[in-house]
Amino acid sequence: MCCLAVRCSGCAAVHDAVRVYTPAEAARLLKVSESWLRKKAAARVIPCTFFGKHLRFSEDDLAAIVRAGARGPVVAAPVTSRRSST
Repeated sequence: MCCLAVRCSGCAAVHDAVRVYTPAEAARLLKVSESWLRKKAAARVIPCTFFGKHLRFSEDDLAAIVRAGARGPVVAAPVTSRRSST
């Protein structure tokens, strides 16, 4: 029997390799509200992981959320001067 909360001898490598975060932990890391994170996950707008009914976020999920939110710089249009006709 394996549980993420208790280390067992049969899956020590899995426990060492996989880190998952609760919605509260993930929200704190991403600096967003937990309710925003839960709503987006429920709508399947952002990557997430479910263990049964328990919502969790892997490090890959968090990285994908950050990448999806990245925006490039805004390039301003060239400014043209208007000549007044006199």
